[in-house]
Amino acid sequence: MKSSLTQMVLVSVVCSLCHGIFNAFNVVGGANPSDIKLISTANTAVFSTMAVFSLLGISIVTFLGMRWTLFASGLAYAAYIASFIFFNETKNAALTIVSGSILGIGAGILWSAQNVSIMAYSPSRDHSFCIFWTTFNFASLVGSAVLFAVYFHGGGNFHLPMSTIGHIVLSCLQVLGALCALFLAPVSVVVDSVAHTGQSNTASACTELLEAIKDKWILLLIPLFLTTNFYYAYQWTNTNGLIFTERTRAFNAIIYWASQMFGGLVIKLVYGLQILSRRSRGIMGLTIATITVNAMWGCTLVLYFSFIETPFARNIASGSVSPIDFTQTAQSVAPIFLFCFMGMVDSLWQILTHWLITFTSGDGLSLARYSGLYKCIQSIGAIVAWQLEAQAVSQLTQIIINWALAMFAVPFVLYFILNIKDRSKSKVYPMNFIDIA
Repeated sequence: MKSSLTQMVLVSVVCSLCHGIFNAFNVVGGANPSDIKLISTANTAVFSTMAVFSLLGISIVTFLGMRWTLFASGLAYAAYIASFIFFNETKNAALTIVSGSILGIGAGILWSAQNVSIMAYSPSRDHSFCIFWTTFNFASLVGSAVLFAVYFHGGGNFHLPMSTIGHIVLSCLQVLGALCALFLAPVSVVVDSVAHTGQSNTASACTELLEAIKDKWILLLIPLFLTTNFYYAYQWTNTNGLIFTERTRAFNAIIYWASQMFGGLVIKLVYGLQILSRRSRGIMGLTIATITVNAMWGCTLVLYFSFIETPFARNIASGSVSPIDFTQTAQSVAPIFLFCFMGMVDSLWQILTHWLITFTSGDGLSLARYSGLYKCIQSIGAIVAWQLEAQAVSQLTQIIINWALAMFAVPFVLYFILNIKDRSKSKVYPMNFIDIA
C-alpha cells in the first residue's frame, strides 16, 4: 500500500469518484438540463474560488496532509450535488451557488493533492498523467451510465429534471471517493517518492509562485493553460446540450468519457517512445493535438451552420419540435460522433499540458506548485467561458473565441518544446532533473 504506484492510483480513484462524477453531472446539464443559466452561474462560483485555492492548495496539503484534505474536499463535491435536491424542490438557487463556492475551495485543494501525487509519486512522468487520466475518466463514464439509467425512461422529454434518487446515488459515489482518501499514506513514507518532504509555508509558497510567474518558460505555457477548461462550457452546453433528449445527453456522455480514456491510452504510446528524444515526442504530441483541435473546431463550425443555426434546432429549443434521440440514427450519428471526438481531443490537449509542466523544474513540490498555477489560470479561463454561456453570447462567437485561443497557444508551446534537451544543462529542465544521456 505504500508503493508510489499504489498511492498514485488511489489518488486517481479519489479524484475520479469526486471530480469525475462532477464532470459527468455537468456534461448532461446538471440537475435540470433546461436551466443553462443556473448551471453556468454555479460553475462560475465553483471556478472563482478554485482559482484562488489552486494557488493556496499545495501549502494546505503539505501542512495538513493529503489524507484529510482529500477527504474534506470529497465531501464538498457530494454536498454540491446534494444541494440540487433543494433547488428542485424550492427553485431557490442560493444554496447551490454557496455550495459551488465551497466546492471550488475543495476542488482547488483536491487538484493540489493530485498534483503532488503525479509529480512526487511517479518515477517516470512520461506517462504518469496518462495513467491518471484514464482512471479519472472511468468514474465519469460510470456517473454518466448512472444518469443514463435515471433518464432512460424519460424518452424524448427535453426538460426532465434529475430525480432525487439520481442526486443521492451520485452524492454517495462522491462520499465513497472521499472515504478512499483515508487509506492514503503520508508522502514521507511512500516508497520511491521524489517529493520534497519538508513543510511548505505561505511565504516560501508566495515567493516560488512569484518566481514562476516571472519565469520565461512558465509564461510560454500560460496561453495553453487558459484554453484547457475553456471549451467545456460550449461543448457541454451547446454541442451536447442543445438538441438532444436527456437520455441521449447521458448516452453521449458515456462515449465521450470512453473516448477520453481511449485518447489517454493512445497518446501514452507517443510520450513513452523511448527511442525518440523528448523534444521529438513533444513535437509529435503537439502536432497530433494541433491537427485534431483544428479538425474538431472545423467540424463544430460545420455543425453550427448546417444543424444548430437552423429552424429545426430553434424549434427544438422552443419545444415545438421533439429533440433528437439516439435511436434516430439518421439525425443523431453525426453530432454524437463529433461530441465523442471532442472527448478524445480534450485528452490529447490535457495530457500535453501536464507533460510539458514536468519540464519546468526537477523538484516534485515545485512542480506541484507550478501545476497549481496552471489550475488557477485554467479556472480563470473557465470562469470567462461559463459567463459567456450565462450571458447568452452567440454560439458562433464562442466557437471563434475557442478556436482562436487554441491556435494562439500553439507557437508558444512549439518554442517551449524546441528548447527541450535531454540533459540537465537544458534551460527547460528534463524530468526528475537528471542527466539521461
